[in-house]
Amino acid sequence: MIRSPNAESPTQKNSDLIAQRHGFASGCLIAVVVVVLIIVGAGIFVAKNFKSWAAEGITAAMSMMIEESDLPEVERFEIIEILNQVKEEYLAGDITIEELGHILEAMTSCPAIAMGIVIQFEASYVAISSLSDGEKNEATLALNRFAQGLTNGLVGWEEIEDIIAPISETDAEGKQTLKDPGSVTDDEIREALAAVKRAADNAGIAEELVEVDISESFRTTIEEALARPLA
Repeated sequence: MIRSPNAESPTQKNSDLIAQRHGFASGCLIAVVVVVLIIVGAGIFVAKNFKSWAAEGITAAMSMMIEESDLPEVERFEIIEILNQVKEEYLAGDITIEELGHILEAMTSCPAIAMGIVIQFEASYVAISSLSDGEKNEATLALNRFAQGLTNGLVGWEEIEDIIAPISETDAEGKQTLKDPGSVTDDEIREALAAVKRAADNAGIAEELVEVDISESFRTTIEEALARPLA
């Protein structure tokens, strides 16, 4: 049950939207990428010792989020190994600051991100619910199709706002926060899944599961950003 992200990069607003709680580790990963891109754009990479700090800090943050996710153990291990490989090449000078920026930017459209989001949603909310086995199977297909749409750009990241609305609460400032999975009702999950299916249907995504090797897509995205294989 591994799925597929987006030709267009998500905006900061959408990054915040999908990173609202620690359970959505992949959403948090996007938020980290956005913050680092802002740092890169501001030219802070010239600061003393920033190279080592950035490499260690970014790798540690991403690794922690991946470890806390519900991705398969093998995938988590392989992604962390790839991150460490990028870090070591960067520290050795084999990956430049500019190339690191290209990698981070590419991550916002990496298939692993969309796959991670739907896997996390399914594990955090659908799997622990009292939905029937048939409903859960339908949810798997709908979420997979939604991820495919994010990957090929037929579904916009803004669609996530409608999907999480039934399982969110809004504070006085209008900010959405995802509810704790244990406090979400089955009907609220059904409403969210209906929005998932509607988005996939409207985008014309075929009703079939697409298998994606998440760690391999992660590596491919990095190598395409570098325009060469990792050493």
